[in-house]
This record gives sequence, C-alpha cells and structure tokens, in this order.
Amino acid sequence: MNNSCAVFWKNELVGYVSDLSNDMWYYDGRWACADSAFARDFETIIRRLDPKHVREFPDHGLSIRLTSDQPFSLSHMLVLGLQEDDLLLRMLSPETAAYVDLDQFSPWQKADKAELFEAALKREVGFFHPLRFKSVRAIGMRKDRHEVLFELQDGSQRYAVAQLTYNKERSGKLRPPQFYNDWKAFYDQELAHLVDSFDIQALTGSIVEEVEKHGAKYQMHSFDSGAVMIDVWWKDQLYVVQMHEQQLGLSRVTDEIDFSTVPDESFTHAGLLLENVKRIFQL
Repeated sequence: MNNSCAVFWKNELVGYVSDLSNDMWYYDGRWACADSAFARDFETIIRRLDPKHVREFPDHGLSIRLTSDQPFSLSHMLVLGLQEDDLLLRMLSPETAAYVDLDQFSPWQKADKAELFEAALKREVGFFHPLRFKSVRAIGMRKDRHEVLFELQDGSQRYAVAQLTYNKERSGKLRPPQFYNDWKAFYDQELAHLVDSFDIQALTGSIVEEVEKHGAKYQMHSFDSGAVMIDVWWKDQLYVVQMHEQQLGLSRVTDEIDFSTVPDESFTHAGLLLENVKRIFQL
C-alpha cells in the first residue's frame, strides 16, 4: 500500500491519510480532512469514537475505503477513532465493510436480521407498490418508526425507505417509499441533522434539571478546555457524565470499577446522552 491515501466514506472523499504504518491488521497515519460539509461531519463522528470500545465492538466503528495511485491499492478499513491527528484503523474484508454504519445515527440502527425485513416487504407489498418487482437488501431500520432502509440491488446505487405495516397492501393507500439516488442523498436528508455540534451549556442545563427533578445528589466540574463533568449519586451508585466538544460519555463507578477518562458508553449526539441519563433514574 502506498504511504499516502485518499479516504472515502460511502463513496465520498472525506480526507487523506499519510505516513501510514501498520502492525499486522492495525494501521495508523496522519489525518487531513477534506474541504466539504460531508467530510467535516465524518471527522466529527470519528473524533467521538473510543478506540478501545470499537476494538471490543467493531460494529460501532465506521467502514472506509483507502485508495492511492498504486495498482490494486483499494483497501477496506474500520475506523477505530481519531486521536489528535492520528487516524487509527483496522483492515476489513470487503464483505464486512459492506455492513453499514447506521448505529452512529440513532434512532437509526443496522438491520441485523435483514432477511426478516426483506421477507416482510415481499409479503406486504401489492402489485402496484414501487418495490414490488425490485431486488432489495435491508440494511437499516428506525427504532422509533416502522421504517426500513433498503438498498436496491440493480447496480443503480439507489436506496429506498419503506414503511412496513406487517399487513398485505390492499387499499393502495400505503405511503409510497422514499427513494434516494445514492448514499449521499440519503445522508443529507436523513442523517446529517443527527450529527449535531454539542451545545455543552444547554446540555448541562438539561442534565442538571433532570437530576434535580429526582432529588439526586450531584457535583459539577468545569475545565479550562470547556469540558464539563457531572458526578451523580443515585441509589448508592455513582455515575459520571462527561461532556466536551468531541465526545459525550457516561460511566458507572464502583469499588471494583475505577473512574476512567474513557467512558463506559460514548454517544454521537446530545439527545442520546440525555436519554441514557434519564434511564439512571428508572433503575
């Protein structure tokens, strides 16, 4: 592999990596972001990844492709994280790399049992449904709706979001599926708004409001870097909320588990962190 490569995410150029070095399947190199909103979103996401967590749960990373001007240089990689300007990678097989990255965009998530959604679509759609005679692959679903993301298997690189009702279509009144010409179009319309920039002050206020609502004891720490940490005690348990511009996290500290700057769980947007803080008080 050439020592300098272009980085593509979902067939879009997002940056460059140089001075690549490797240890078996693991690579690292100097990262440079491309000049586009899509590329900056990509960088925001990978800066929030925890390499230790992604090594343990690889499907929580992002899959990319590296290309250079050398023949046969195409390589699939899993992004473990971005530390300072050091891009951390692990080699992937093409089949594994095809597993989409939707878990980074709650409420979307991967369709782990794709065949079930594909079978439901076949049972449900009637003769006039736009997907009736198309070969599709289910790759994602929304947790808050009965919507499934399908990739059309006709070489067009198109995607479709269809709502499954789990009933055979008879009335012709089902909402038609939404088609997207490529992944970039789907990302721009459905995912880009989920990559929010963290308003730490507003998020801190929301978390404190939730904690005080339940009468829990808490202590807040602010740092010169702009990071904020909130210790929350609830039912003899200590939880630590960590917030800064590149990462949101939540950890539980016990006598057996010491506090670590690497959170137990990392989140890509503020709403998901707040949702998990609320779950503390349901335990």
